[in-house]
Amino acid sequence: MQAVRLHGPRDLRVNEVELPSLGDREAMVKVAFSAICGSDKRWYTVGTHVMPLTLGHEFSGIVEEVKDSRHQDLVGHRVGVMPLMPCGHCTYCLNGLPNLCTGYSYLGSRRDGGFAQYAAVPVQNLVPLPDSIDLADAAIMVDPVSVALHALRQGGYRTGMRVTVIGGGAVGLSVFLWLHFAFNENAVTVVDRVPEKVAFAKSLGGDAFTDSDPLLKELDSQMELVVLATPAPEAISTALELVARRGTIVMPGIPYKTISVEAMTWEKLLRKEARLIGSWNYAWTDYPENECQTTLRYLAAGTLKPTMIVTHRFTFDQAKEAFNTAFNNNKAEVVMFAASEVTG
Repeated sequence: MQAVRLHGPRDLRVNEVELPSLGDREAMVKVAFSAICGSDKRWYTVGTHVMPLTLGHEFSGIVEEVKDSRHQDLVGHRVGVMPLMPCGHCTYCLNGLPNLCTGYSYLGSRRDGGFAQYAAVPVQNLVPLPDSIDLADAAIMVDPVSVALHALRQGGYRTGMRVTVIGGGAVGLSVFLWLHFAFNENAVTVVDRVPEKVAFAKSLGGDAFTDSDPLLKELDSQMELVVLATPAPEAISTALELVARRGTIVMPGIPYKTISVEAMTWEKLLRKEARLIGSWNYAWTDYPENECQTTLRYLAAGTLKPTMIVTHRFTFDQAKEAFNTAFNNNKAEVVMFAASEVTG
């Protein structure tokens, strides 16, 4: 089969490899769609935990085989995939917080992922899809859409809050999709330093500004919630300008390098008594909320359409062009691989 493999930092190759072998509780998923995440760009730059390795953790497909006869009913099902594989026995797993697992594995960074024609996936990581959900939407249902929902919950979002999203990439725009289309918020602001990303956010219906736009000053200290979906130092400064006194800044954006913050910038956090909260992955235990299943329900109802933020599609043999687009095209949002014989 064809697979997009990382052999070392910036050494990306399209290889012909054997079909993955299945473990006892695993399924063979024929990949339909997979998307390049910001994390994939990071792994491409610095290397994964094990190499060579098939990248990709945002994907969907159809179950073709299962190892365990108890799960034969999954064969033929259309599925999304949760890429985080928690250990199941650390303190956090046992307390219903698998996203904080201390002994996890992960598809696409620690073991082979979904940039391939087939992927071996633990049965517990499969999300069976109703017929109303398109496979392309399902590929980005978990990352970044469920990640965005978790960030809003971590930030204490409530209906009617004044919210600004800083970062017009996949996670930031997914936050916007939740707020604007699912929660019917009309006054959502998106900020990015790239004019093309600002224009894209506007095309979705958002109020959007570059971080240098003088009009942004009118929003200083007014935002009850700021979602920091980019780790750029200038974005942190903007967040601290915009957040209201005793407001909240929630951070789902993963940094690629060391972040330095000016003393006067940090002092704004103190003077405003603002809260700074991290956000990692999403929750899929039933209490207090299975965010992946919540996302599934909104997609099934047609309230959310994640492919609204897909801007480019490629096949696996175009992997280098796809990554080049993701890195260098300012108009690129979600860049997706599509299996040529699958339409949705």
